[in-house]
Amino acid sequence: MSLSQNSKHSTSVMIGVEEDMILQESISTYETWFHGQGFWDASVLSLNLSRLSIRGWAQFLVNVAIAIADSGQHTAEQVVSVWMDVEAVYNHSDLILFLRSGGAMKMLASDFTKRPMGKPLPDIAKICLCLVSPTQAHLKFWQVKHNAQQALRARDVVLTVSCSFCRRVWRLPTSELAGSVKHRDGRYARVLAYSVEKGWL
Repeated sequence: MSLSQNSKHSTSVMIGVEEDMILQESISTYETWFHGQGFWDASVLSLNLSRLSIRGWAQFLVNVAIAIADSGQHTAEQVVSVWMDVEAVYNHSDLILFLRSGGAMKMLASDFTKRPMGKPLPDIAKICLCLVSPTQAHLKFWQVKHNAQQALRARDVVLTVSCSFCRRVWRLPTSELAGSVKHRDGRYARVLAYSVEKGWL
């Protein structure tokens, strides 16, 4: 999909159910191709797609186009903000963004009740072995606490989970996480920049 062939700015969107599209074409190779082509100003690739909402992606494209028209330029901040605002896209897909004006970026949705810092929570039944009866199973779930805030480095986020039933607490490792936190209207994301020499930062 693309915004418009007749507009001053154009964006391509590639949507895949899994990561195969990303794995088969390395980021550096795709980035080289992207900067060598002359049509698109930006390219958005879906990542970790869990559910496809055509209406959501259509709204995403429209909102990106409106943001570009209002500002007269194409920026990563626009795309990240629109993605976080469109619930049907943010809740079910991470993104990789290529911009003619800069390097590649990866955006990982960070719903702290399910995927803190873009990583799924571990299976509570395998981690916490406290016993619950079948009728109480719904009372056992992860409770998450964090100190994430705008622009905080991902590796500096303190992330703990506790069992809602027995209250035992675990700290989840974050020291090896790359990127930084994006916070917008109660939603969070982990944003990473790509370096040919060092990979995702």
